[in-house]
Amino acid sequence: MRQTIQILIIMMVSSLASAQISIGPRLGMQGASQNLPSPFSVMFPGFQGGVSMMVSLSDNLILQPDLMYSQRGFKLCYCDDFQILRLNFVEVPVSMRYMFGMGNMRFFVQGGFYGAFAVGGTYIEESNGAETREPYDFDETGTNKLDIGLVGGGGVQYRTTAGVIVLDLRWNQGMSDMSSTFMPETNQTKVTNQSLGISLAFYFEL
Repeated sequence: MRQTIQILIIMMVSSLASAQISIGPRLGMQGASQNLPSPFSVMFPGFQGGVSMMVSLSDNLILQPDLMYSQRGFKLCYCDDFQILRLNFVEVPVSMRYMFGMGNMRFFVQGGFYGAFAVGGTYIEESNGAETREPYDFDETGTNKLDIGLVGGGGVQYRTTAGVIVLDLRWNQGMSDMSSTFMPETNQTKVTNQSLGISLAFYFEL
């Protein structure tokens, strides 16, 4: 068993050592929400951006770790009035792509996981045309700053002489309980983040 593990580690290190590595910026938008038990809960737009890396393990398999800034939270909309909780995360998503197609344009499906840590937040409320904003207090509300979840999606990439352009569509499903004390009047015991995002990246080969 020990020899098998050692062989697998050697094979993995060897694959990474010979892998083609590309790096570049990834910017986009996402619709964010939380699974709140409210009929007024809707997605709100949030920014995402950071640095992305592609590690080509084979012609069809690509490992993609990223370092991203991401906005998540929820929006409750009551006709002309609303409440928004915008949480700012630093996150590290890691996904595996399976490529298919030939030529400069190729399509892919992907799956993986992410880990994120909240570095701040803003609570926004608009009532009768008057808007108020205040920093969100994680300690007072009992909100968890650490979020871990799953990633799934797909996209298309196009190779140019200067680098690789990637259009990425992905769903992020949080698994961590962000704030079980946020709505104590309900029977819900777990509040999780969820988002649907689209981004554009440009990779330079190292």
